[in-house]
Amino acid sequence: MWPSRGKISRRLSAIIFVVTPGCTWRQQIGRYKTELIKPRKPWHGLADVELATAEWADWFNNQLLHAAIRDIPPHEHVSRQS
Repeated sequence: MWPSRGKISRRLSAIIFVVTPGCTWRQQIGRYKTELIKPRKPWHGLADVELATAEWADWFNNQLLHAAIRDIPPHEHVSRQS
């Protein structure tokens, strides 16, 4: 049995800790679903989704360059703000 939508959202929120500036959580979840979840259907279990989510979050937070923050990864932007 698959966990509830709320349980998945809480797990996802714990993994994706950096949100693109000017982007709401709802937009962020939509992007996650569009880029990762929908293209890889069907999933074989929650463990597969969790592993793929962790990999996507790592890519998003540490490698993807964001134009809204002068083409740097979010983790670098956050560290510059500190």
